Amino acid sequence: MAAEEIRNNASPAEAEKLDISTLVDDMWIGFVRYWWAILAIASLMATLFYAHARFTFRPVYRAYSTFTVRTVNAVQVSSNDYNQTVTRQVGEVFPYILTSDVLQTLVKEDLGITDLGKVSASALSGTNLITLSVEADTAQKASDILQSVIRNYPKVSNYVIGDVVLNLMDESGVPRAPDNTPDYKKRIRTGALIGLLIGFLWLLFYALTRMTIRTEDDLRKVFNVPCLGSVPLVRLKKRSSRRRTSMTVDSSSVPYIFIESVRTMRNRLEREAADKKCKSILVSSALPGEGKSTVAVNLALSLAHKERRVILVDCDLRNPTVTHILGIDRPEKGFYELLTDEASLSEVSKTYRDMKNFLVIPGSHSVKDTAGLLNSEEFRKTIGALETV
Repeated sequence: MAAEEIRNNASPAEAEKLDISTLVDDMWIGFVRYWWAILAIASLMATLFYAHARFTFRPVYRAYSTFTVRTVNAVQVSSNDYNQTVTRQVGEVFPYILTSDVLQTLVKEDLGITDLGKVSASALSGTNLITLSVEADTAQKASDILQSVIRNYPKVSNYVIGDVVLNLMDESGVPRAPDNTPDYKKRIRTGALIGLLIGFLWLLFYALTRMTIRTEDDLRKVFNVPCLGSVPLVRLKKRSSRRRTSMTVDSSSVPYIFIESVRTMRNRLEREAADKKCKSILVSSALPGEGKSTVAVNLALSLAHKERRVILVDCDLRNPTVTHILGIDRPEKGFYELLTDEASLSEVSKTYRDMKNFLVIPGSHSVKDTAGLLNSEEFRKTIGALETV
């Protein structure tokens, strides 16, 4: 049965709204069914991002020193009044000297290494305050390279800016921890979010490609059959175990839209039955739990309310549920016993409340060979006999 009220004359804006609502509903259905898969994808992506960060991590240790650079005059007296122009030149030239090939060669020979790591220097604008930084794959190596650069720097600077004096202001010493320690929590969160995004895209694909009947037009296009009506999806509030709420048209807790949709279906069905001179109506579905028993019970009640004589037969021999919906006790003998001549009509039929024109032939117990019984000649004769009652 259709799960929503169909509006055939909806405007383009309303139609678009219905399409978006249907898409969201299908995505929600996909989420309810496959939430565990989405959670698994998010967990897998979080694990992969953590593993990638963990196993591709290469520690980089950074050692640094901050100092001032001063030139010395010919008589070895510090030039305390060195003008700012010369100081600016020192600050600009110093980083280039530190990263020059000549200095790097001296450092490599001094330490007996081939890989110098990364050496950089920055000068505070307008001053001769310099920060020297060395990055290497081990803490001790970074510290050794830094000290070697400081020792060998004067050998190169003499040819450019003359004698210099390095006054140490601050230094890191041997680094205690890598300078590039990855944020594993951030990587895990990123992986989980990407996994959720993948799950969302999959839900969107699932909703767009979901082959199902949503509207009366879909029913006509797919099966090329007319639609007599649709009933809305209604969820009743849960009640206590002592008081059970039935989904029937004569229940005060059932919404009016449900009752009206059943009446509309009843009126159309009456016209169809009159045109085809049909006295028996079969209500069925493709899968269990789709609402065939609810529709059959309410359609029968609605016809009985219109003073039609109705016999409601529960032909679901495997899982009879009509008695549960109507709130009546399941009998020891029912339609199966009537079909196999083990009981008469008066023994198996039950009345519902005070409705004399409405009889119920419920199911009694679960039967295995349902297909054989429903395809038998006895079944046809029984239904034919009920039409004359």
